Amino acid sequence: MKFTKPVFLIAYPSDIKTYSETITLTDEKLTLSAEERYFFKKELHSKWGFIKTFAISDSCPIIYLLDKNGDFWIYDIKSQRAEKVKYVGGIGEEIGKFLEPKDMVIWKNILYVIDKNRLQAFSLITWQVIWVVGPQEDTYGHKIEGFEPKSLAIDEFQNIYVLDGSKNRVLKFNLAGQLKENIWEGNLQNPLSLFVKDNTLYLLESSKIRKGIDVIDLPETIISPVTFSVNSKKNIYIGSDKFDEDNGNLWGLNSQGELIDTVITYKGTCKKILFDNKDNLWILDTNGTLSLIASEKVYQETGEFQHIFDSTIPECEWHRLVVDSEIPEGTSLDINIVARDEIKKSDVYSSYLSLPSGSKDIFLSQVKGRYLFVKIKFQSDPQRKKSPVLNFIKVFFPKKTYLQYLPAIYQEDKESKDILERYLSIFQTILEDIEDKIEKTHLLIDPETTRGEFLNWLSSWVGLIKEERWSEEKWRKFLGKAIEFFKMRGTREGLSNLIELFTGKKPIIIEPFQLECEKKPLRLGRFSFCVLLKPKQVRNYQEFEAVKRIVALWKPAHTEGKTVLLKEKMLLGDLLYLGINTYLNPPEFILGKAILPIDTKLLDIEDNAQIEHHSRLGIDTKINF
Repeated sequence: MKFTKPVFLIAYPSDIKTYSETITLTDEKLTLSAEERYFFKKELHSKWGFIKTFAISDSCPIIYLLDKNGDFWIYDIKSQRAEKVKYVGGIGEEIGKFLEPKDMVIWKNILYVIDKNRLQAFSLITWQVIWVVGPQEDTYGHKIEGFEPKSLAIDEFQNIYVLDGSKNRVLKFNLAGQLKENIWEGNLQNPLSLFVKDNTLYLLESSKIRKGIDVIDLPETIISPVTFSVNSKKNIYIGSDKFDEDNGNLWGLNSQGELIDTVITYKGTCKKILFDNKDNLWILDTNGTLSLIASEKVYQETGEFQHIFDSTIPECEWHRLVVDSEIPEGTSLDINIVARDEIKKSDVYSSYLSLPSGSKDIFLSQVKGRYLFVKIKFQSDPQRKKSPVLNFIKVFFPKKTYLQYLPAIYQEDKESKDILERYLSIFQTILEDIEDKIEKTHLLIDPETTRGEFLNWLSSWVGLIKEERWSEEKWRKFLGKAIEFFKMRGTREGLSNLIELFTGKKPIIIEPFQLECEKKPLRLGRFSFCVLLKPKQVRNYQEFEAVKRIVALWKPAHTEGKTVLLKEKMLLGDLLYLGINTYLNPPEFILGKAILPIDTKLLDIEDNAQIEHHSRLGIDTKINF
């Protein structure tokens, strides 16, 4: 006689609508809500000298430092090593040197530094000074009298903002150092610091923050602010140059100006604060020491949710409850259930039955009613660094156990019947799970549905080994089309399609017949070809090596394949492809940037009344009347 299994209902986190404010739905999972809090991590002892200011690169883990001697240092965050920049910097009024360095920012390959009375732009490639703005005439013939820069910021449109303390105003410059306009002149009260986030200009004053056209009043607990920064969530962190044991000296506000965090673990002062691309906070104190304040998640202590399952069967006897969850050490999930034929919340919620904490598969004994009410309480660890995670809840009904297939004598005594039913449920659960896996075997051999740990096993079916540089999503697509790729193996189309799948872009494949009529810097033998990758088609050297391995494995057996990554910039004698790594612009002359494009000439269109050096009247010079 075939055993009929119970049916089941399943509730995913997105199906659960009733949960407390301390519970959140993230990536189709329920967890305790978390806040980003900042905790003091370490202090970087500056063996290279007293730091005056610093700037953080967005593109790589590098911090640029400027010390009291006017020297630049490059600090690698990963290796924690600092290297001094030679041939630039120092104390003095000369261009490239400093008297009182105050602030600096980075935009791509340019470093902007404000000094006592000027703004200088440095190339991070050559470390040469590009231009200078200050009391002396710049390349446009302009100069700024009484210039006292205090703070510096730059937006994505390459507009440079400088806080001028002499007239309490903000000056806006373009990328070439040309003054464009004054902002907020005459409306500022004790301006302290500038910052730009998502092209919105922020300005800190003693009692408020200007955010574009909006104004945010600071809470009274913030005392003596001097600097601030904005993280990726647009939370504003403000630092003070005075340490207060009771109120702290580093505070976090949300975008509406509400106090959300006080960093009590940092005991120093603040001169400048900046966030890196991982939202870690770097603080320069008034003693010239740089410190790291790391961002960590802090979970709520407790939270709970409730869900109702409807069997549609009056007096239904529920069979089994499965709670798929992840419970880290120190955390807990407390499960409570009750069954009723009617939904009367006032009666239901006072009569819950508690189940063993942390249970994931529970046999339900004598739980009867059309509706099953499930309430689960989340509990974080004592340090609030971990949270239990709920993936889904599954409940089986009506109750059908192996006991009903035993002789009637085993069911006569109520007490022994209950014990035997529980005992048999252990084997029933194991066998039902095995049968369920057997029924779903076909999903394991489908690249789109198989679990991650089965991908390598499935790859071996077609003689492949998963490359570590392939993402799981791309590898699934590759396996799904493996037969098609094997049919095209050794062809130009097959190799091009495979590289496109890996990198997201089609490569350029050059064969010898394409070079017969032209002189190219690329030399190919008779049985060779070259795969050209567009700039930024691969993200790093490891991906480039992975493409080379693809070419080696999928090329025609008798050929040699080369792989070249095209450079972003045009270099004479290099591989140039119009529209890919080369662009043609109309010739133009830009005064002030010292750029003379090809075919640009300087001509004197006024011939009259001009005598140059070594001019000889009557021989190579004549006077016209």
